[in-house]
Amino acid sequence: MSIPASDNAPMRKQRCLTEANVDQVIDYARAAGRRQILTYVGSWSSGAGHYAISPTNYPEGEASLKRVADKLHNAGMKLGIHINTPAPPC
Repeated sequence: MSIPASDNAPMRKQRCLTEANVDQVIDYARAAGRRQILTYVGSWSSGAGHYAISPTNYPEGEASLKRVADKLHNAGMKLGIHINTPAPPC
């Protein structure tokens, strides 16, 4: 997942949204004044054209991804899940 580009250095350091780093992503997004996070195919899925949820980034599949979405929503942020743009794997 790519965090939206900004002039804020901490946001550029975090490329992938995972269950393990969602709290850090929220902190970075807040610091940069962001309210939307976009996750790309290489982060949430097993790869472009394969829409199974990545077991590496979301060990419990859909339940893990839902927990991440819930954390973002509870932090007042929106989550976008991109399905067509490949990104480097996380």
